[in-house]
Amino acid sequence: MVGYVILLVIFAACVGFARKLFLSRRKQNAVPKAMNAIGKGARVYKKISRNGIGIVSVALDGKLVEFEARSHDGTAIASFTPVQVVTAIDDRTVTVAPVNFSPNT
Repeated sequence: MVGYVILLVIFAACVGFARKLFLSRRKQNAVPKAMNAIGKGARVYKKISRNGIGIVSVALDGKLVEFEARSHDGTAIASFTPVQVVTAIDDRTVTVAPVNFSPNT
């Protein structure tokens, strides 16, 4: 009988650990990171003022995600302008350029 109790306690501990590990990984993956948006097409949702911050919408993993955004060169970009994500400043902020932008020019 004592053997069953010990086995049950060990099993419960393993299940608890596995659940905690699964939920923490799931939570980490739930918030898309800006670095995953680099190179993706996006659309300006809230205009980006000159040297200011706006908001862009990017499709990531089949979901529309919003990030704060700055223009790559400090120019203003109007709402609804198609852009490309150029760099990630941090987890929630990107720099963008209009789609006719070419980094080689």
